[in-house]
Amino acid sequence: MPFADQANGEPPTEFVYTLEPKALAEYALSVRSSDPSVPEGETFQCIAELPPIFGRKNVVFSITFSDGARWALRIPYPPYSELIQDRMRADIATTRFIQARTDVPIPKIHAALPTVDSPIGVPFILMDWARGVCLEDVWYDRKWRTEPRTRGVIESLAPHMAALNALEFPSIGTLIPQNTDPDSTTWSVGPFIDDRNEMVPNSANLNKCGPYNSVHAYYVETIENAARRLQSRHGRAQLALLRMLSSTLPSFEFDGPPFVLNHPDLCAKNVFVDPATGVITALIDWDGVNTGPRQSGCARYPSWMTKDMNPFRYTWKATYGDFLKEPVQSVIQTRAPSPVPPEDVPQPGPSREPTAAGATNEEPDRDPFTFDWNESLSSSDASSWFDGGDDASSSKSSIEIIRTEESPTELGLLRKTYLAFMKLMYPSLASLTERSHISEAIERAIFDPESRPMIISKLFEELVGPGSAWWIARTVRKGLWNGTWLSNGWVGPVAGGAPPTEVLSGGEVEEADD
Repeated sequence: MPFADQANGEPPTEFVYTLEPKALAEYALSVRSSDPSVPEGETFQCIAELPPIFGRKNVVFSITFSDGARWALRIPYPPYSELIQDRMRADIATTRFIQARTDVPIPKIHAALPTVDSPIGVPFILMDWARGVCLEDVWYDRKWRTEPRTRGVIESLAPHMAALNALEFPSIGTLIPQNTDPDSTTWSVGPFIDDRNEMVPNSANLNKCGPYNSVHAYYVETIENAARRLQSRHGRAQLALLRMLSSTLPSFEFDGPPFVLNHPDLCAKNVFVDPATGVITALIDWDGVNTGPRQSGCARYPSWMTKDMNPFRYTWKATYGDFLKEPVQSVIQTRAPSPVPPEDVPQPGPSREPTAAGATNEEPDRDPFTFDWNESLSSSDASSWFDGGDDASSSKSSIEIIRTEESPTELGLLRKTYLAFMKLMYPSLASLTERSHISEAIERAIFDPESRPMIISKLFEELVGPGSAWWIARTVRKGLWNGTWLSNGWVGPVAGGAPPTEVLSGGEVEEADD
C-alpha cells in the first residue's frame, strides 16, 4: 500500500524515515569487507550520508568509506509487487551481462536483491557511485562546453553504442537469464516486464507484451494495447494516427532481427563525464533495459540532441539565441580524440579563478561556440534567469546565462556532427542513425500521452513537410473520427464523446468539424 505522501504525488519521505542509515552503512561495510580484492587485515568505516537523493522511482543513499571510496545504495519505493521484483531481477542480470561482455562504463554492482527478504528488509542495488560530473549540469554552460570537450563527449559515446550493437538477439523484449551466472550463454528474450503491461486491461495478459520478431509488430501491438486502455474516441484517433505513421516512417530495411540491448533513457542526466575532457565516465539508470531496434537504441542520437522532436516538452525560446554556430569540425575530421591535459583546461562553472596551472577560464578567440548573450537578450529576459531581481539587468556585462535548451538550429548541427562521426567510425550504424530521431519520437509518443498530439504533428512534418503537415494531420484525424474503424473492430468498442479539438499556433483551440 502506498504511503500518504506517495498518494499525493510527493517523494515518499515517510517511507525513507523507516530506513535506518546506520544499518544501511553496516550492511555496505560487510559487503566491502568480504570482497576478495580487499587486502587481508585492511579495515574501513563508512556512513550513509543524509539527506538521500529522491528519484522518480528510487531513493539513493550515498555510502562513503573512510578511504574515500563511494557507493550508491538504490532502494525502490514501495509497494513491492511481483512485477517490480521481476523487473529488478531482469535489470540486475542484464546489467551484469553487459558488464561481462563490453567496456560500457556502467557502475559496478557489488550486491543486489530484488525482494523484501534482503538483509536490509527492502529490495536494493548496491553499486559504485558514478565518477565525474553529470553531463546535464555542464552541457549548457558555454564556458565548459568548448570544442575539445564536445568532441570528448561524442567520440567517447559512439564506441559504447557500438559495443552494445555487437550483442545481438533474435527478438524484441526483456532479456531473461536461465541462471544467475552473468557469463552464462543460456539467455532468452521473453515478454516485456514493466508497466507497459498495464496497458492490457485483462490481468491474465500481465507480462504478455512481446517478444516481437519485427519492429512493425512491436509498434502495432504496443499502440493497440495503449488504445485498449482508452475509452476516449479522441485518444484513440490520436493513436490510430500514430499507428499509421509508425507503419510509414521507419525503414522496413531494418524491420527484422538482429536486435540489440538499448539504454532505456539516454538523456544528459544519465551520462557522467570527466570535467576536464568531456570523456564519458559512466552511463547510469538502466532500469527497464530491454532488447529493441537499433534505430531507437544504440544507433540513435543521444536524447539531448533530439529535444525538438517533442514540442510539448521543448522549452527553447527564440530570444535565447544560438550557442552553436557550425558543426564541430574536429569531430568530423579526426579519427581519435585529442585529450586535453586537465591542467590546461578550465573546470566547469562560471568561475574565472586561476586554475592550478595559472590559466584563467577565458575562452579562446577561435572557439566556435562563442556567443554574445548580452546582445541577444533584453534586460527583462536576462533578469528572469538570475537571482538578484531588478539589479540583475542593470549590469549586463556581469550576466552569465545558464540555459537548459538549445535552438532547433543548434540541435540540427549537433545531430549533423554526431552523424558525421558515426559515418566515419561506424558506417554500418550511421545509416540507422540518420533517421533514428523518428523512431525515438514514435516510442515517446506511445508512452507519453501528454506529449502525443504535438509529437504526431512533428512526425507529419517529417512526412510531408512543415507547410501542410498540420492541415493533413487534422484532415486524416477527422476522417478517422467520422469513420467506423475506431468503433468497429480495431481494438474493441469505444465510447462516444465530444469531437476532437485542434490546438492551433499561439495556443488557440478550434473545435473539429463533424
